[in-house]
Amino acid sequence: MNKLDKHEKRHIRLQICELLDSHCRTCPERIKYRSTVCLQVCPVSQEMRQLAALLEGDSPADPQPREPVAEPVVEQAQNTQKRKGRWSAEEVFYLWHHRKVLTIDELANRLNREPKAVYEKLKQLLQKGGISDAG
Repeated sequence: MNKLDKHEKRHIRLQICELLDSHCRTCPERIKYRSTVCLQVCPVSQEMRQLAALLEGDSPADPQPREPVAEPVVEQAQNTQKRKGRWSAEEVFYLWHHRKVLTIDELANRLNREPKAVYEKLKQLLQKGGISDAG
Protein backbone atom coordinates (compact mmCIF):
# COMPACT_ATOMS: atom_id res chain seq x y z
CA MET A 1 0.00 0.00 0.00
CA ASN A 2 1.33 3.43 -0.91
CA LYS A 3 1.87 5.94 1.83
CA LEU A 4 -0.87 8.57 1.93
CA ASP A 5 0.10 12.20 1.59
CA LYS A 6 -1.21 15.00 3.79
CA HIS A 7 -4.09 15.89 1.45
CA GLU A 8 -5.28 12.29 1.07
CA LYS A 9 -5.26 11.84 4.84
CA ARG A 10 -7.22 15.08 5.29
CA HIS A 11 -9.76 13.93 2.69
CA ILE A 12 -10.26 10.63 4.55
CA ARG A 13 -10.66 12.43 7.90
CA LEU A 14 -13.23 14.76 6.35
CA GLN A 15 -15.13 11.74 4.95
CA ILE A 16 -15.26 10.25 8.45
CA CYS A 17 -16.46 13.57 9.90
CA GLU A 18 -19.13 13.83 7.21
CA LEU A 19 -20.39 10.34 8.11
CA LEU A 20 -20.45 11.29 11.79
CA ASP A 21 -22.32 14.52 11.08
CA SER A 22 -24.79 13.15 8.53
CA HIS A 23 -25.62 9.83 10.16
CA CYS A 24 -24.29 9.27 13.66
CA ARG A 25 -25.33 12.57 15.22
CA THR A 26 -29.05 11.90 14.63
CA CYS A 27 -29.04 8.11 14.66
CA PRO A 28 -31.77 6.87 17.05
CA GLU A 29 -29.92 3.58 17.60
CA ARG A 30 -26.76 5.38 18.73
CA ILE A 31 -28.73 7.62 21.06
CA LYS A 32 -30.77 4.72 22.46
CA TYR A 33 -28.00 2.14 22.88
CA ARG A 34 -25.00 4.45 23.43
CA SER A 35 -22.89 3.11 20.55
CA THR A 36 -22.94 -0.62 21.36
CA VAL A 37 -24.98 -1.31 18.23
CA CYS A 38 -22.69 0.94 16.19
CA LEU A 39 -19.62 -1.19 16.73
CA GLN A 40 -21.35 -4.47 15.94
CA VAL A 41 -23.86 -4.03 13.11
CA CYS A 42 -23.97 -0.48 11.75
CA PRO A 43 -22.81 -0.30 8.11
CA VAL A 44 -21.82 3.35 8.56
CA SER A 45 -19.57 2.36 11.46
CA GLN A 46 -17.99 -0.33 9.30
CA GLU A 47 -17.36 2.22 6.56
CA MET A 48 -15.73 4.57 9.07
CA ARG A 49 -13.53 1.73 10.37
CA GLN A 50 -12.43 0.98 6.81
CA LEU A 51 -11.54 4.63 6.27
CA ALA A 52 -9.71 4.74 9.61
CA ALA A 53 -7.79 1.61 8.63
CA LEU A 54 -6.48 3.47 5.59
CA LEU A 55 -5.15 6.17 7.89
CA GLU A 56 -3.56 3.60 10.18
CA GLY A 57 -2.01 1.69 7.30
CA ASP A 58 -4.07 -1.43 8.02
CA SER A 59 -5.96 -3.49 5.50
CA PRO A 60 -9.45 -2.01 5.03
CA ALA A 61 -10.80 -5.45 4.10
CA ASP A 62 -11.30 -6.46 7.75
CA PRO A 63 -14.23 -4.46 9.15
CA GLN A 64 -14.16 -6.21 12.54
CA PRO A 65 -12.99 -4.10 15.46
CA ARG A 66 -9.61 -5.08 16.87
CA GLU A 67 -8.92 -5.71 20.50
CA PRO A 68 -7.42 -2.53 21.95
CA VAL A 69 -3.75 -2.63 22.84
CA ALA A 70 -4.06 0.20 25.30
CA GLU A 71 -1.81 -0.82 28.18
CA PRO A 72 1.63 -0.32 26.60
CA VAL A 73 0.50 2.85 24.82
CA VAL A 74 -1.01 4.30 28.01
CA GLU A 75 2.08 3.45 30.03
CA GLN A 76 4.29 5.02 27.38
CA ALA A 77 2.12 8.15 27.24
CA GLN A 78 2.26 8.49 31.03
CA ASN A 79 6.05 8.25 31.02
CA THR A 80 6.47 10.99 28.42
CA GLN A 81 6.20 14.70 28.95
CA LYS A 82 2.75 16.10 28.19
CA ARG A 83 2.57 18.65 25.38
CA LYS A 84 2.15 22.26 26.40
CA GLY A 85 1.77 25.52 24.56
CA ARG A 86 0.08 26.25 21.26
CA TRP A 87 -2.29 23.74 19.74
CA SER A 88 -1.59 22.61 16.17
CA ALA A 89 -4.36 22.78 13.58
CA GLU A 90 -4.47 18.97 13.50
CA GLU A 91 -4.87 18.75 17.28
CA VAL A 92 -7.73 21.25 17.21
CA PHE A 93 -9.36 19.41 14.30
CA TYR A 94 -9.10 16.07 16.13
CA LEU A 95 -10.34 17.55 19.39
CA TRP A 96 -13.36 19.22 17.79
CA HIS A 97 -14.42 16.18 15.77
CA HIS A 98 -14.02 13.71 18.62
CA ARG A 99 -15.49 15.79 21.45
CA LYS A 100 -18.78 13.88 21.42
CA VAL A 101 -17.20 10.47 20.93
CA LEU A 102 -14.41 10.40 23.54
CA THR A 103 -14.17 11.53 27.14
CA ILE A 104 -11.89 14.39 28.22
CA ASP A 105 -9.44 11.85 29.68
CA GLU A 106 -9.39 9.80 26.47
CA LEU A 107 -8.86 12.93 24.37
CA ALA A 108 -6.10 14.07 26.71
CA ASN A 109 -4.36 10.71 26.44
CA ARG A 110 -4.59 10.59 22.64
CA LEU A 111 -3.42 14.18 22.26
CA ASN A 112 -0.74 13.79 24.94
CA ARG A 113 -2.14 16.80 26.81
CA GLU A 114 -3.32 17.35 30.35
CA PRO A 115 -7.10 16.80 30.84
CA LYS A 116 -7.44 20.36 32.14
CA ALA A 117 -5.81 21.71 28.97
CA VAL A 118 -8.20 19.68 26.81
CA TYR A 119 -11.19 20.89 28.82
CA GLU A 120 -10.09 24.53 28.54
CA LYS A 121 -9.44 24.25 24.79
CA LEU A 122 -12.87 22.70 24.23
CA LYS A 123 -14.46 25.44 26.31
CA GLN A 124 -12.65 28.05 24.22
CA LEU A 125 -13.75 26.41 20.94
CA LEU A 126 -17.37 26.20 22.11
CA GLN A 127 -17.36 29.88 23.02
CA LYS A 128 -15.94 30.65 19.57
CA GLY A 129 -18.65 28.58 17.90
CA GLY A 130 -16.44 25.71 16.77
CA ILE A 131 -13.88 25.51 14.00
CA SER A 132 -13.95 26.08 10.28
CA ASP A 133 -13.28 22.99 8.14
CA ALA A 134 -11.97 25.20 5.35
CA GLY A 135 -8.25 25.27 4.67
